[in-house]
Amino acid sequence: MPWDQAFWTETINEIQSSLSTWLPAILGALLLLLVGWLVARISQAVVARLLRRLGLDRLADRTGIARGLTTIGVQSTLSYLLARITYWLILIFFILLALGALGLTDVVTSALNSFFAFLPRLVASMVIFLVGAFIARIVGDAITAVTAQSNIPSGRVLGQAVRYSLLLVVVI
Repeated sequence: MPWDQAFWTETINEIQSSLSTWLPAILGALLLLLVGWLVARISQAVVARLLRRLGLDRLADRTGIARGLTTIGVQSTLSYLLARITYWLILIFFILLALGALGLTDVVTSALNSFFAFLPRLVASMVIFLVGAFIARIVGDAITAVTAQSNIPSGRVLGQAVRYSLLLVVVI
């Protein structure tokens, strides 16, 4: 009977028991997430500042990497982009630690295995895409320049068509 005092006493005792079991794990996981967020933010700032001081952005400008990133739609500097990747890698690591603190070790182990198995493919595909976009830009610009010197009408359109065709091949 829902109005029975024994029923409510037993229900409240079960809730208290569950809370006393899970509350320390939940607080530990939240603390890990907070620490992870702080570490990730500080690491992002340090990596960005270090890479800027090392002159990575100037090197990216001189080599055309910055222009290539802009061409593919990335509006950030290379140092900020690498710092942001560092932020997310650290944050993901702490999220997995927080899940482990909740006792979800099987989920964490499976997620870690999947993540680290996928990471080399992700990095390789990013490198292939960036190199392909860089080459497509160079070839497209070369065709535009050759057609302009040869007084071929619509040379710019031809150069852009070649550039985007090569980008399509790289993406596929």
